[in-house]
Amino acid sequence: MPYLVRKIGNLENLFHIKETQDVEQVFADVINYEFKTTENTLSTWFINEADDIDMAVLAIASNYSTTEEMDFLYIDMSLLEEFSLEIINEPNETPYESYSKFHYDIVGLTLASIKSILEIYKHNKTIVVKRDGFELKALIKEAYKENKINIDKGKTKKVRANLRKIVGLKS
Repeated sequence: MPYLVRKIGNLENLFHIKETQDVEQVFADVINYEFKTTENTLSTWFINEADDIDMAVLAIASNYSTTEEMDFLYIDMSLLEEFSLEIINEPNETPYESYSKFHYDIVGLTLASIKSILEIYKHNKTIVVKRDGFELKALIKEAYKENKINIDKGKTKKVRANLRKIVGLKS
């Protein structure tokens, strides 16, 4: 079953969404923090099945300037389609270059579609995976050893420096 994976900014926000009686009562700060959009889109990464989570985690984590604990949420794609949310394949840059083609955007977001995503989150229709800094760094190191990531494709100088430090290269 295919899923789309997103990094969660703060796991407490997900708990707040689940505990709120009506999603219309979710605090604006939670929505602002967890649903940062660019051109009314949310960035996600595709996986075929739950066991493939580390591929999406690597695509996401390898583009951050700090590699501390991160939480990831994955959503069954059929739920997004059930709520009539538009999903398009939009390749995105990541040091995990061969995976860039598995980037998908949830597009055309409005208040109504954000409410639909909140409903999916609220009703336990998502799976959360936590990775600590050690696990993330080990994943990046292993990918580097296997030539799966290109450090020079990090989106910023800080990201590239972080990757070099993780794999033991000089900045």
